[in-house]
Amino acid sequence: MYLAIKTILLPLVMLLLNISNVIGDEVESELKYIELSTDTWEFSLPESWKPVAIEGGIRIDSHDEVFAIYLATYLTESGLIGWAQRDIKMVKESKYSAPDNDFEFISENVDLKNEIQSFVLDGYDKKSNFRIYTKHFRIGNKLVTLSIHDHWCQSYEESLKFTDELLNGFKIKT
Repeated sequence: MYLAIKTILLPLVMLLLNISNVIGDEVESELKYIELSTDTWEFSLPESWKPVAIEGGIRIDSHDEVFAIYLATYLTESGLIGWAQRDIKMVKESKYSAPDNDFEFISENVDLKNEIQSFVLDGYDKKSNFRIYTKHFRIGNKLVTLSIHDHWCQSYEESLKFTDELLNGFKIKT
């Protein structure tokens, strides 16, 4: 899909990925966490989540497989002008366009004013209880794609709250 993009993370993603168990703060019910990181991002998730290398990146499933997170980093040669609009169009045409989907876009935001440019696309298909939250980060010639799928979204508000909690553990490295 990305014509001028070369994948940085391919099947060797797990070799580049540092995974370690960390004891959580006692205030947080003594949960254990896994720390996932590459040279471009880091993510702290409950240890019950299961990371698996996929072509071009990593997929991380919740213990109940209701949520799936997809992360990838690409090297791109395309310029900064218009990248977000191109990516939004591409994401809508690929992730949201299956004939059986009926997504309403709750949020579509673009931030091009910071060192780390980004866009957010948040779609909810109430009919099939499916929500996809996508955020792309552009740091120079690197593109980090993050997508969170809620396969059993009974309440958009509850899904949003859960996603926000997950995103507290995600950081882009500069």
